[in-house]
Amino acid sequence: MRLIASYLKEYTEDWANDYACNKPERFRQLLESSAAQDAN
Repeated sequence: MRLIASYLKEYTEDWANDYACNKPERFRQLLESSAAQDAN
């Protein structure tokens, strides 16, 4: 049971990190696209 629980915990953490809405890369993309729109 511990092995299964630890696997599931790690799996959900990996999934949460992959699909997080507040990743720095996503903020950078938003800022770059916003700056490009402001320049036009």
